[in-house]
Amino acid sequence: MKTDQGGHLIQAYTHFIAGALIQREVEKRVKRPFGRVFFLVFLGIASHVVIDDLARLTYHPPQAMKEDLFWVGYHIFAVVATLACLIVWRRYLAGMLCAVLPDLDWIIRPLARVLGWEWWKEGALHAFCRGLPGLAQIDGLLQKLPNWTGIPAASLNELIFASLLMFLYWATREEMVSEGIK
Repeated sequence: MKTDQGGHLIQAYTHFIAGALIQREVEKRVKRPFGRVFFLVFLGIASHVVIDDLARLTYHPPQAMKEDLFWVGYHIFAVVATLACLIVWRRYLAGMLCAVLPDLDWIIRPLARVLGWEWWKEGALHAFCRGLPGLAQIDGLLQKLPNWTGIPAASLNELIFASLLMFLYWATREEMVSEGIK
């Protein structure tokens, strides 16, 4: 799948792992409820932009390849991994949802067509998020990465990204357990 800016979307499980990590850290460091919401939304969107840009290095063909067994298997794994994240980290649902906020484009687009909302452009929410101060510069740098979205072996890169995020989650968890936070 492509966004209107030529970027590629990464699988939801990678965003969910980042969202769980973000929420846990925000809960640990930010005491005021409004501040928690602000940081969850902002950091969720920021992580989404960065992770989506890193998707240039992962396997994401622009069209569904339902006849390709590797493509089908990879996407079955992605669905199972996404569901596993929702189950294992259900406590961090708010953070996971904030990490996929820009993907509301995928829901709003068809709805906008049905309702005749011509003002809603393809990928409008992604474009808005990418244009936020600070994120535009990061997005510009990461857009220079090579595009390996059509190479099946690049699926390993997403597994590496997800594994690194999980490692951060589990490595920092020990620090929290020693402080009495789960």
